[in-house]
Amino acid sequence: MSKKNKLTKMEKSLLEIAWRPIVIDEQVTSYSVSDTGLVRRNKNNMILTPRMTDNGYLVVKLHVNGRVVDRRLHRLVGETFIPNPENKRTINHKDGDKTNNNVSNLEWATHKENIDHSISTGLSKWARGIDTGSNIYTEEQVHEVCRLLEDGKQPAEVANIMNVSVTLPRNIKYNNKWKHISSQYNLPVAGELPRSPVGKIYPSKLYTQEQIHQVCKLLQEGYSHAEVANLAGVTVGLSSSIKGRRSWTSISKNYNIPEVNQHAREDNLRTKVVDLLDAGIVDYGEMLKILNIEDTRNNRKYLAGVKDTIRTTPPKPHRRQERGEAVKLLQCENDFGVVLNKLGLPDTRVNRQYLSAVKRSIKVSGSTTIENPNDDVETFTVNWEK
Repeated sequence: MSKKNKLTKMEKSLLEIAWRPIVIDEQVTSYSVSDTGLVRRNKNNMILTPRMTDNGYLVVKLHVNGRVVDRRLHRLVGETFIPNPENKRTINHKDGDKTNNNVSNLEWATHKENIDHSISTGLSKWARGIDTGSNIYTEEQVHEVCRLLEDGKQPAEVANIMNVSVTLPRNIKYNNKWKHISSQYNLPVAGELPRSPVGKIYPSKLYTQEQIHQVCKLLQEGYSHAEVANLAGVTVGLSSSIKGRRSWTSISKNYNIPEVNQHAREDNLRTKVVDLLDAGIVDYGEMLKILNIEDTRNNRKYLAGVKDTIRTTPPKPHRRQERGEAVKLLQCENDFGVVLNKLGLPDTRVNRQYLSAVKRSIKVSGSTTIENPNDDVETFTVNWEK
């Protein structure tokens, strides 16, 4: 073969390159990509010149269906030549060189695999521990925190002992922070919350199952939420949530914890509260003590609610006979207690308020005698309590 007919080394290498059409949005384009990372226009076999992005990837500009799109070379090669049966989302450069887009240097990877590879190859250097910009603790402090956690102390206790934020021991114990140090210690593993109706498990980040059992035992024995919180080292909110069957039901169902029902009170409790208010006892603490009821925020809210309903209870239409009798008695008697006794009605605040209104209506009339005491006074109604 003459020298004229011999192929150059470059021509031979070009003949060995495998080309496949580029498919975008399930449509075959007028471009092809090679297994070596080249892109050409099919019409004239012209090789496109890629540009480099700020983060080091090579990108080519393609005209597809009247629009211009940018595509990274390594994705074009990977999507065209490399099977992806596990449907992974990223393409990894094996040697860490983002400009080497040969098919032999590419592989499909998950996002985590891609990050781990970039760290192992030195492409990414993540700061950890004292090297992070937001760190305010020394490694000696972290070691001491880990030792205390290993001894079984709770994050709040550790924070008090070490004079650090409770976030530090919590992050170490529950969120895998400072792992390069905490992995050297045998830290207790927290329990887990009960399964939801769909079977999902919610991990606990604050309490162990032993603590939950202790809370349930205390609630079963009748301790208040504040006492449970102090004895078990938990929050009042957790105790309330367990008693209300809103969490940890997988454990609390094994205990005979009294049911919580804010509205299920004794039938005569409201009457007793009203009687105390009529007697002039308005201090909620004193009222709860007399009623032998626990002094809690919810019970104080209940007393306030009863008090408000007494103030806002709409009056019922009066009866002419009762109002007429009241008018007659008030004309000769100023003591409301005596008047109510003669009317056969209890001496309550509401009844006294009504008598006061009737008395004012008598004064407004400008006369001490009433021709027909049974006449209605439109502006007054009666709400006798019997």
